[in-house]
Amino acid sequence: MSATSVVGALLIQGASRSQPYLTLGTQNSDIGGFVAGFGLDFGPPHGRESLGIGYLSPYLESLEPNFTHGANFAVSGSSTLPRLLPFSLSLQLLQFLRFRARSIDQLSKGYKNVLGEEEFVNALYTIDTGQNDLSTSFFSFPCDQVIQNIPSFIFEIKDAIQVMAIGLLASESGYIELDRYGCIKHLNEAAKAFNHQLRLLCIQLRSELKNAVIVYVDIYGIKYHFIANTPYYGFKNPFLACCGLGGPPYNYNPNITCGQAGFNVCEKGSKFISWDGVHYTEAANQFFAYKILSFKYSRPPIKFDYFCNT
Repeated sequence: MSATSVVGALLIQGASRSQPYLTLGTQNSDIGGFVAGFGLDFGPPHGRESLGIGYLSPYLESLEPNFTHGANFAVSGSSTLPRLLPFSLSLQLLQFLRFRARSIDQLSKGYKNVLGEEEFVNALYTIDTGQNDLSTSFFSFPCDQVIQNIPSFIFEIKDAIQVMAIGLLASESGYIELDRYGCIKHLNEAAKAFNHQLRLLCIQLRSELKNAVIVYVDIYGIKYHFIANTPYYGFKNPFLACCGLGGPPYNYNPNITCGQAGFNVCEKGSKFISWDGVHYTEAANQFFAYKILSFKYSRPPIKFDYFCNT
């Protein structure tokens, strides 16, 4: 099981409930970018995200988007590298820059449902990326080489943050070394190495960007604590997928995944952590959100309310 940084670097500038929210990232933050970008139709629900400031529209949504409250550039499956590959972090960054320029220009011409320059300055920004870089790298490279590549991932995140104005679940099988909780050791070692360098980047950027508040959120710590204490929180086997094929211990078959012919679905998804062997259940995500908002895993430990009241 590998738990990487989901929010990673949470970078905020004086956001309040009346100010917009803009996010770049992967499947953890995607609210419809994937289906819009690839012309798919999964059916409802998608395209919804709210932090008490109104629903957001995916940047790639072409039918009646409303960017009054911000925009979501995240697309499932994206990564930091290779650059400019749909829909990598660098490509999302280019989309954001175009969106900002066009939005300010359109607002000056009387258009509605877009953002002005002051709103971009005071917006809440989040970047959620890194996990796909690690997970896909393990299919091609040994652990030591994956760790050697981490600085290149971190550089892309640093570049995105600077330009933007501030700008564990495993599906592997076979003989592998596990820790005492059943997590795959070499994957978590890489995740910890990635997060260590990301934390150092946040420290560096705080000294360079004096007018920004940069908060590092330890999502790895949240998820690892959750997995290690599954019974305490009333959940079942943390590695058993609710939707999949194969039964215990994983109920995961890479050739017959959730939604394909032959799959099965558990009756009580609220007792499961893994939805399909790759993604988390809604109940698990609720736990993660609660821990994130508790600020106990944030460095510095700033309460989320601070950003809404500043």
